[in-house]
Amino acid sequence: MRSISLGRELGAIAQVGRGLAPPCKNIISMERLPPTMLDEYEELIQRFLYEVEMETYLNAAGLREVVNTAAIFERYAGLFTEQRVRTLKNASQNLDGEEKERARRLYAVACENYLENAVKTLTDKLHTQEATEKVVIDEGKETTFRFLSTLIQNEQDRTRRKKLYELELSVVKTLNAYHEPIIKAFHEKARELGYANYLDMYKDLRHTDICAIRDIMSGFLKRTEDIYVELMNALLAKYSLDLDKLERHDISYIFAGSQYDKYFPSSDMLNVISAFTASLGMDITKLRGKERNVILDVEHRPTKSPRAFVSAVDPPFEIYLVVMPQGGVSDYFTIFHETGHALHYAFELDTLPFVYKKLGSSAVSESYAFLLEYVLTNPGFASKFIPDNVLEEYIRFEMLNKLYMLRRYAGKLNYEIILHTSNELEKMPEIYAEEMKKALLFKHPPELFLADIDNGFYTAEYLRAWIFEPMLRNKLIELYGENWFSNPDAGRYLRALWSVGEKHDVEELAKNINMEALNTKYLEEEFLNL
Repeated sequence: MRSISLGRELGAIAQVGRGLAPPCKNIISMERLPPTMLDEYEELIQRFLYEVEMETYLNAAGLREVVNTAAIFERYAGLFTEQRVRTLKNASQNLDGEEKERARRLYAVACENYLENAVKTLTDKLHTQEATEKVVIDEGKETTFRFLSTLIQNEQDRTRRKKLYELELSVVKTLNAYHEPIIKAFHEKARELGYANYLDMYKDLRHTDICAIRDIMSGFLKRTEDIYVELMNALLAKYSLDLDKLERHDISYIFAGSQYDKYFPSSDMLNVISAFTASLGMDITKLRGKERNVILDVEHRPTKSPRAFVSAVDPPFEIYLVVMPQGGVSDYFTIFHETGHALHYAFELDTLPFVYKKLGSSAVSESYAFLLEYVLTNPGFASKFIPDNVLEEYIRFEMLNKLYMLRRYAGKLNYEIILHTSNELEKMPEIYAEEMKKALLFKHPPELFLADIDNGFYTAEYLRAWIFEPMLRNKLIELYGENWFSNPDAGRYLRALWSVGEKHDVEELAKNINMEALNTKYLEEEFLNL
């Protein structure tokens, strides 16, 4: 097993500037592109997204501190004019069949980048400051802002952990100077395009009733509150903490699960993920060839984003799986999740139209990521690492962690709907704190009212994925048994799903595997049986 050495491959990539090789050849110039030529527009979008994603990847991976997407937007400025966006919308309304769907997806990406283009300079400054900001944690000792979350997660002493957390919040306050004008610009540009508000725009772009997802999760919050309180109180008692006095930094430390780290040594992580994916017939550490290429980056860097990610800049040919090692069981969950993303993109058919490779519902890839991540909560798989006398406790702990995350994202979605339909930004810090406390039953700092959101209602995409994942898992169990994760036939079944990329949304996939409409029944069963 090997991760990437910066001395060569990633080091070379980090030195590449504006001349990054595009994934597609012989692109026509902007001057020759009439508004109705979908083929040429799709090719240019592919090249544009490649360059932007490489720029943001290098920064988030800790390979480049300064972000300059503004220069890329300038080079492709003609893609995102208001006239271009409206022309694509008309095409999506007037065409039929596959061409209609292609135009709809191109319109969606044009809309999103019409908004991003308006804030490109602010966004670059925000990401650059996130990567370069340093704080003093001890006398004369500095650390980076991005590394603070790792220190908080691993700090056992509550007083010191709170001090670190307050330092993190102090930086968040300064970053809000960028977040606030960005959000205001998003809202203004959505209205310029004829939408009532930002929510209205994303209902259209996502082809998803975001408010319906909120309503589904509101029911979930009510039905799982008793078991959430019971399990949280039992867990917090071990730390002499009460739920109503809990703080967010406590959760970061507690759910890091350090008591289980000894069963998940960092030195074995790549071997474990290699063996796991090989048992499904596709060793991810060996997907390095002309047909598909997954580059694993698990090195520690102080300016690396603490939030793991996959950057599929040109699937299936160029995919980066990036994890900031933090130690122990949390790293395993992270790399299993990101492996789901990477394999999905790696096994897309290279002949798929680009709009089906990258411009579909993100809930699809998130579903596959959750599917592999939660293999670590399957008793048959977890027993490979956890002793029998600890296994039940470990499963309950990790399922509570999952329940916490579901309730957290339900609260986030409630808040984001309010945020993106209001013109009173000054009231949002208080509303954020209220909505998060309703969902999780402990206080949240109002400073996070903009840092703790996912642009484009990606929160709803996560929730749709969380709902669909147990439905897909139940189908795999029905076909291949409880230990489907070690059956090459299950791997072939998944590769067939992955081969069509993001052509179908999760609602269509549920129908395709003969399951019912999306609902939380399967999710709730997981927790009510604990």
